[in-house]
Amino acid sequence: MQIDYLIVGHGLAGACLAFELRSRGQKVVVVDLPAENHSSRVAAGLYNPVTGRKMVKTWNADKLFPALESFYQRVEEEYETKLLHQIPIYRPFFSIEEQNEWMGKMADEKFNSIIEKVSTRSEFGDSINDPFGGIWLKSCGYFDIPAFLEVSKRILQKESSYIEEEFEEEKLIFGERGNYKGIDFGKIIYANGLSAHSSKYFNWLPFHHLKGEILDLETSLPNMEVVYNRGVFIFNNAQNEIRCGSTYEWREVNLEPTESGKSEILEKLNNFFKNSVEVKSQRVGIRPSTRDRRPFVGIHPEQKLLGIFNGLGSKGVSLAPYFVVQFCDYLLGEPKLDKEVDINRYFSIYWNDKEESLNAD
Repeated sequence: MQIDYLIVGHGLAGACLAFELRSRGQKVVVVDLPAENHSSRVAAGLYNPVTGRKMVKTWNADKLFPALESFYQRVEEEYETKLLHQIPIYRPFFSIEEQNEWMGKMADEKFNSIIEKVSTRSEFGDSINDPFGGIWLKSCGYFDIPAFLEVSKRILQKESSYIEEEFEEEKLIFGERGNYKGIDFGKIIYANGLSAHSSKYFNWLPFHHLKGEILDLETSLPNMEVVYNRGVFIFNNAQNEIRCGSTYEWREVNLEPTESGKSEILEKLNNFFKNSVEVKSQRVGIRPSTRDRRPFVGIHPEQKLLGIFNGLGSKGVSLAPYFVVQFCDYLLGEPKLDKEVDINRYFSIYWNDKEESLNAD
C-alpha cells in the first residue's frame, strides 16, 4: 500500500487531520486503538471565546472562532451529520461590580463579537442564583466529538484507511520514504495524545498532562438550549445527557475517578445552580496539554518524514480547526507555521539533550 500520510491516533486531532488531508486529495491511513485513553471521548466539546476567572478573550480568539465554524460546517456537509451545536453560554454575575464591568465592555469593540447581551436582573430565578443578572456570550456552543469520531472512523474503514491496533513505533523504517508494516508513506504524523510523550522521537517536548473529571447528572435545566457556566459548566447535549464539569488536576494524572473531583464539581455547581441533582456517572480523561499551553505542531528537527499535531489540551475544539488547516498548508508547501505553535520553539531542548547524550557516550 502506498499513501501520502500515515496518521497515528484518531482522537479530535487525528480525525481533524484526516478530514483536512482527505479534502485536499491526499491518501491517508489512520492507526488507532480506541480502547486506549482518549480525552476526546470524554470531553464535553465546549468552545467559548472567553476564558478564566477574569473573563478575558481567549488566545487568538479573533482567528480561531471564525475558522472553527467554517471548518466544522465543512465536516458536517461532508459527513452528512449534525455535529456543531451553536448555543449561548450564560454566566451569572455574583456582584453589582461584575454587572457594571460588563455593561462597560458592551461598548468596547473588542467584545462586540462575543457578547450577545448583558442582563441586569435575574433570568432564571428559581433555578439559577443570578440576582444581579448575567452575561450572555455568543460564538460559543459545543462540538459533538464522539459522534464525529464515529462517523470519521466509519468513512475511513469504508475506504480501507483505518487500522485498529496499537501503534508499534519500533516497526517504523525511514528512508527516502517511510514504511510501517508494509505501508509505504510520504510522511507520518503523530496525533496520538498522551502516547506521543513516550515516543523516542518526541519525548523531549514539554508535555504537561492534565486530568479532567466530568459528571453525568440527573436534574432539570430551566432552558435546555443554554450552557450555564460559573466555575463549572452544566448543559444538555445531543444525546440528552446533562454534563457537568470539569476539574483540572496536574499532580496525580491517572484514569481513576475521585471523590474529591466529584465534590469539587458539585460544590462549584451549588454556588449558582439551585435545582437538586443526582450523579449518574463520573468520567475521567487526560488532556494532552503543554507547558506553555500552546499546541505542538510541526516537523521533527532531524527526521523530516515525521511530524506532530498534538497538545491541544482543554481547548482542542477551538484550536484544532485553525491549526489543522495551517498545518496542512505547511505540509503541502506553505513556508511557515505560527511561531507560537511550531515545535521549533523547543528545538534547543532537543539539541541540548542530544549533545549531552553524545558527551555521556
